[in-house]
Amino acid sequence: VADFGADGTDAYDDTPSFRRAIEYAGSLGGGTIWVPAGRYVLREALALPENVALLGEWSDPDTPGTDLGQGSVLLVKTGHGSENGTPFLTLGGASCAIGLTIVYPFQNAATPVPYPVTIQAESSQEGNYGFSTVRYCTLVNPYVGIRFGPAANELGVIEHVYMTPLKQGILVQYTTDVGRIRDIHIASGYYTRYDASVSGTVLKDYMKAAVVGMEFQRSDWQQLSDYTARDVHTGVLIRKQEVMTAALVDSANVVMSDIRMSNVVTGIDIASGRSSQVLTKPDITADEACIRVGAGF
Repeated sequence: VADFGADGTDAYDDTPSFRRAIEYAGSLGGGTIWVPAGRYVLREALALPENVALLGEWSDPDTPGTDLGQGSVLLVKTGHGSENGTPFLTLGGASCAIGLTIVYPFQNAATPVPYPVTIQAESSQEGNYGFSTVRYCTLVNPYVGIRFGPAANELGVIEHVYMTPLKQGILVQYTTDVGRIRDIHIASGYYTRYDASVSGTVLKDYMKAAVVGMEFQRSDWQQLSDYTARDVHTGVLIRKQEVMTAALVDSANVVMSDIRMSNVVTGIDIASGRSSQVLTKPDITADEACIRVGAGF
């Protein structure tokens, strides 16, 4: 992005530079856009066309000594107060977000403000073939972190993602072919480590009252593995699809393995009666229910 004028010093709006780089890569039929370490202000939403990747510098935030303010940091200054607005980053078919740290500098941990979805996969009905990918990313304080849906989507990949969501971490809807989600970490600590002024006690209390780590609606055998959730109300919620066509069966089918949850109210809540689940190697400590099964399951 530097070749297209991006500043990366937190002093200027870098949206036009990112958009020029994305347009150029799209005109070539795809490519990788390098986002060097820096702090990039983005005042408008971005959309990646098919086969385009944003690739940044990133370190595992759970590694001791990692500074979450370093690397390729995107400072989102759009969508404040508008939960149903345009997602910050929309992924086309086979497009990727890799190695990015995304922060909402105007968010308020004590009284969280709604924002649009941070990363949204485009529908595979738009002519692409799915495979949208989010990998090696830290979402410091999203309202809703990642959404695949509500339109049909296929073969999405979400892996090595760390976040402190303020409403919901990952939402999967209307997946019509197997998606893969692995090595996901949801906890209050990523936000408090990024911003030392945030009260960990206040944030944990809020999250345990309001936040869902991961939600699955209609899905064809979603694969979920190596998932850690702490400090949320519900670790995994499985429920009926919000919007459904008559052509498809409304069934949320998920294969879960190596699931670890602690300091949660409910671990896994299977609220949808018409679903099939496979669960292996869970380690869940919950205030009310490790696994809750709704009527008709």
